[in-house]
Amino acid sequence: MFCPIVMISNEAGVMAASCVDREKGQDGGSVEFSISVGLSGSELVGTFEVEDIAFHDDYDPDTFANNIAIVTFKPYSGVHNYAIAMSPHGYTEFTFVHRTLTANNDGWNDYYARAGGTADENECGQASTLFKENPNGFMCNKGSVPSMWNKDCVLPYKYVIGDAEDSSGQLAIYSHSSAPDGDQFCGGGELFSYYLIIANYAEWINGYIDTPITAPQKEVNGGPAATGDYSMTIPDTMSENGYTTYSLYEAGELRIGGGGDSKNND
Repeated sequence: MFCPIVMISNEAGVMAASCVDREKGQDGGSVEFSISVGLSGSELVGTFEVEDIAFHDDYDPDTFANNIAIVTFKPYSGVHNYAIAMSPHGYTEFTFVHRTLTANNDGWNDYYARAGGTADENECGQASTLFKENPNGFMCNKGSVPSMWNKDCVLPYKYVIGDAEDSSGQLAIYSHSSAPDGDQFCGGGELFSYYLIIANYAEWINGYIDTPITAPQKEVNGGPAATGDYSMTIPDTMSENGYTTYSLYEAGELRIGGGGDSKNND
């Protein structure tokens, strides 16, 4: 499975809404998923049955606006950093992380971590109008890792950690990517990947969990994350430069933005 989950407690996490079939994980419906939780290295705490997946009310599967869902599962005991970072502007360094489970789901494959910042915002905005019309809604980066399914393809990172001298926090989770039309993740063209800022949705998240999340309050140049009932502006077009927008779900299958069909990334 490609789908990453950022843990916000020992019984809940957030993930991209595009990562699952909505009819299977519909609010209050029959949920047929489980998650694997790992603390460090190759160790797994265990696999836990998902109890519910709640999609953001304004999630738009055509543009990937508000591409976030809350996953609740049976509680587990363990030590984990659940801190949510308030805003990219409050951190001096960023770590982009990608890891996957082994074939039999009993451990982790190689761990990819890349220290870096964001790509040029003008280029990111041309490739994804959603990014351009929602300032402070995403981080954009052009980094990638080798695909475990196809050696000729690459994959985005899964989540982003914000690091500062006195603290660190879980900042963003993978939402979607934009690439030259027809390239997908295997064409070798320039690939922009977009990571949704979790803290913008803190109020919405707190409506679903027993213990509210809190994001660190910092005096930062760019200001804090959005407050209140945050929802993204849905753009009329996907891209200014003819790029196609994709999101990954399940075992590397593509969701194509703009109302396109899903297909395997092979």
